[in-house]
Amino acid sequence: MEINVTHKILDLNNLFNMDKEDIGLKALNIASIAGLGLSIPKSLVLDADIVFNLKKDESQLFDVAKNIFNQLNKPLVARGSANFEDTVLFSFAGQYESFIDINTLDDLIKALKICFNAIDSDRVAYYCERNNFDAKKIRLAIIVQEMIKTSYSGVLFTKNPVTNNEQIVIEFTKGLGVDVVSGTNIPETILIEKSNFYDVKCSIPHINLKQLVEGALKIEQEFNCPQDIEWGATDNSDIIYFQARPITTTSIKTNCNFDTRNKKIIAVGVPTSVGFAEGRTCIINNKDDFKNIAEGDIVVSDYLDIDILPHMKDIKGLITKFGGILSHIAILAREFNTPFITQVQPNNFEVFPNFIAINGYNGEIYSN
Repeated sequence: MEINVTHKILDLNNLFNMDKEDIGLKALNIASIAGLGLSIPKSLVLDADIVFNLKKDESQLFDVAKNIFNQLNKPLVARGSANFEDTVLFSFAGQYESFIDINTLDDLIKALKICFNAIDSDRVAYYCERNNFDAKKIRLAIIVQEMIKTSYSGVLFTKNPVTNNEQIVIEFTKGLGVDVVSGTNIPETILIEKSNFYDVKCSIPHINLKQLVEGALKIEQEFNCPQDIEWGATDNSDIIYFQARPITTTSIKTNCNFDTRNKKIIAVGVPTSVGFAEGRTCIINNKDDFKNIAEGDIVVSDYLDIDILPHMKDIKGLITKFGGILSHIAILAREFNTPFITQVQPNNFEVFPNFIAINGYNGEIYSN
């Protein structure tokens, strides 16, 4: 099939009146951010029709990739954008592939191929099954952006997803924010009351906190709901907004008769998804250990990524050494009502007893 490359590669920096069925909600939201006068990376998108056709027939993939490659400064970022992700009900957090630091045409072609096929992954299938969603309705576009060199990057929620307070939560790290969303580090955290954010000072160089928060609230107002925003700060203290989506869930505190009076506290961490759970301790050192997960287990690991998703149906609770409350796995834990505690101390998991209990309200872990 002959593809009209010129008409199917769209510029998100100057895009109006497009539909989520054409470019996906992630791309549509990025274009809306640019429309607010906020800074985004230079971004192109392959619409869902061209992705569908290239997935069936790769004969024109080289020409399409070259066209994109020649329009953008390197390095590049490639990521999926689907019509049913980034909604109030379905985040699909981390379900589609993303690639950073793409410097060659060959690497871009490889990244695009993997992005195309992410729609068929086990984790996407499970996410759809868990949410009673027909995966056949998914249409996938691909965003390719210039990669911005940042001094700091991270995630900002315009509402606290754990306490449900009207509080801005910011988690960030030096350089790229990949470790924040993937939960592989312990990020820096700033909590700001919405009512007095103008009075908050930030001692971190290059982060213009006032500009960051004002832009985030502008995005929240545009989309008319609390937002999950990925951002970066350049060496010149400019704030760049990489994407925004609705916060799909916030914790709901409920009455529970969970009795901790006779339980011994063995560790404490940061509550990330509320609730109580008791179960067998299952320590995960790598993905090969996923096969050891049994129904009703409390999974314990240094960090967890979204590849664990197909096993979430068996898991009663999550504990990690690294990560924050705004990571992809934290978002999914809240969507699935799975208690989750991160940044646990002490974190010598090998001495945990065979059965433990966790309190996702206060971050306490007990011998059971």
